[in-house]
Amino acid sequence: MKYNWLIEDPANPGTLILGPLVTIATPTFTYIPAVDPAAGVVAQVRAAIEPEPPENENHDQYGPVVWVKILKTVQKSGRKVKLGDLMSDDLRRDDDETWEGDEQAETEIEWQLFQRRPANKQREEGEDEIEAGDNLPEGDEIVTRRYEFYAYTGAVNPEDGEAECSDPDKCPDAIGAYIGAQMAGFDQALPLGMPDALQDGEAGVPYVNRSVVLGGNTPYVVTVSEGKLPEGLRIDPVTGVLSGTPSRAGVFQFKVSATDADNLEFERTFTVTVEDREKPVLTLPALVCLNATSPQGALAAFAPTASDNCTVADLVCVPASGSILPVGDTLITCTAIDASGNKTVGTFVVRVKGAEQQVRELMLRVVNLPIATKVKNELIHELREALDKLRRGKTRDASSKLADLAEDLLPRKRKGIPAVEAAALRAEIARIRAVLGWSSGDVD
Repeated sequence: MKYNWLIEDPANPGTLILGPLVTIATPTFTYIPAVDPAAGVVAQVRAAIEPEPPENENHDQYGPVVWVKILKTVQKSGRKVKLGDLMSDDLRRDDDETWEGDEQAETEIEWQLFQRRPANKQREEGEDEIEAGDNLPEGDEIVTRRYEFYAYTGAVNPEDGEAECSDPDKCPDAIGAYIGAQMAGFDQALPLGMPDALQDGEAGVPYVNRSVVLGGNTPYVVTVSEGKLPEGLRIDPVTGVLSGTPSRAGVFQFKVSATDADNLEFERTFTVTVEDREKPVLTLPALVCLNATSPQGALAAFAPTASDNCTVADLVCVPASGSILPVGDTLITCTAIDASGNKTVGTFVVRVKGAEQQVRELMLRVVNLPIATKVKNELIHELREALDKLRRGKTRDASSKLADLAEDLLPRKRKGIPAVEAAALRAEIARIRAVLGWSSGDVD
């Protein structure tokens, strides 16, 4: 295949004619079947491009010189290379694949100088051509190559035209304008079959689309005849492509049966292991505040949760909910473990408020009561006296003061406070006295 620029015909303005030759060569693939895959002698495919000779070849001169940027991918999906995939990368079209393929395979990039040697200089095999080979260990790999051609703007030998720069890293200014690109893909015609094995998966991670059925004539009729696919995966009954997102870890064994358009049949058993590498997600409170109810502290009450892409096997907190925690801050450590042994550890704090803090909060509650100012001030004064005794370590006197206040809050004694509010205040006073070691029935 040859390419030429189209130029305007000087004799007929507005008419295009064939112009100078453009050095964009087409690769030729050579397929070498496997000799003994068991011994490591696998199938190979070789791609080679020979530079075009000058139109008026001079036996003493080198040919036209260009840079070639080579981009290559090798994939194992078994997907056939379509002509449209090699012609465009129109991502607006749902059915248009990029030339790199559907597996985002690693792309190798290489720069080479492309120039034919003079006819009078001895050529070694492969010296003038761009040549590379790729092993096909699975027998169903697809090789895609993109050759991008750029003008050479570096120095040349004035006598024979040989390019004097062959390493673009050493002479980046020698890379000129982009000329064009040539795309090529290779997939060999295979009899109906299946790959020897399928790649394993990871729970919660999309499985790389893989053609379970290879070769033959499409369309296929594909079924899972025995066993069960990993949960979340499916095989397209017409294309034989295995896809989806595994939802559960485990080892799954299944047999796939396929019939092609020529009524040829093939079946194979596969084993796919789905690993669970995702740790559980812990949901913990930032801080849990409790009122102490006895000199020992308070009964802890909290309910952390854990979720996982598969199954949470265990959730343990130390100290556990239901434990008696002392006054002050206690660090709670929670550990979630999923069915695959992945572990997540998190912590939070449980704060148990003692008698002093509870008295201060009780004062604040009184401040906000919708009662007469005189009654409010009397209650706050008595609570301040109890708090002062607590600060000085006189717990017996503080308890006695609180007991008097609880007595004064009885409906028959304290007027101007709604009965419901009075009962709530008396309940809180009883709890604070219990923290100090006194019950509501104790007599000082």
